[in-house]
Amino acid sequence: MDLVLWLLIFAIAYFVLMFTLTAASKRHLFLHTDAPPELALATCGSKLTRFFWKRVDGPGDLNCRYRFNIPVRGSRAPVLSISADVSDHGPGTDIEVWMSDATTLYGIINMAERIVFAKWSIGRAVRSMTPVPTQS
Repeated sequence: MDLVLWLLIFAIAYFVLMFTLTAASKRHLFLHTDAPPELALATCGSKLTRFFWKRVDGPGDLNCRYRFNIPVRGSRAPVLSISADVSDHGPGTDIEVWMSDATTLYGIINMAERIVFAKWSIGRAVRSMTPVPTQS
């Protein structure tokens, strides 16, 4: 009986985690940097290495699909799209990162954790490009 209870607790925790990652992967990430758009896209692209991410066509300036997909009932790996435009609010570049294509199974996106980690690493890279003003 204890084994069945632990398996049930594990299954519930797994589904809660996957639904949370699915919700996080669907959110758009908006960033701003002082760098020009070409440098911003190059920095974002450097976090999506060609060994793990395949360049595909899509709505953004840079579109990548995770290469090592585990297909479950015909699902495909999600596509991460990045768009960089000159800012309307002053100097710099506005960057938008979003998941533009995904398949779901029972409401869970396949490989959602890869999208969340890629957004996190892109956000860190873009924020490190922007110089932080120091207070003296």
